[in-house]
Amino acid sequence: MSRVMEFVRLIRKEVSVTDQPDLWKVGQGILLECDGEKWLAEIVMTSKNGVSLMIGFNGTIHGHLNNMPVTYHGKGIYRSIIDGTEVRVKPLPKDIFK
Repeated sequence: MSRVMEFVRLIRKEVSVTDQPDLWKVGQGILLECDGEKWLAEIVMTSKNGVSLMIGFNGTIHGHLNNMPVTYHGKGIYRSIIDGTEVRVKPLPKDIFK
C-alpha cells in the first residue's frame, strides 16, 4: 500500500460517526486557517459526505501552490493528503467585506 493511501486510511479511521464534517458546496467561499495565518479560499471540489475537499486559493501554503486536497481529520480539522498539513476550514463571516 502506498504511503498516501496508508495516510488516508489512518485519517478516515480516526473520524468518528458523531464528529462529521460540515457539508460544503462547490464555489463556496471559505476562510482557511493554517499555522495562525488566514487565507480567503474557495471549495473547488467536494465529496458527497464532505470528508474530502479540494480547496483553491491564491498563493502558496506549505508548498501547496493555489490548491490543496484535504481529508477531514475530526474536530473541524482537515489535513492535506499530500503532506499532512493541518488546516481549519470555516465559512466566510457575513461581514467580511464591509
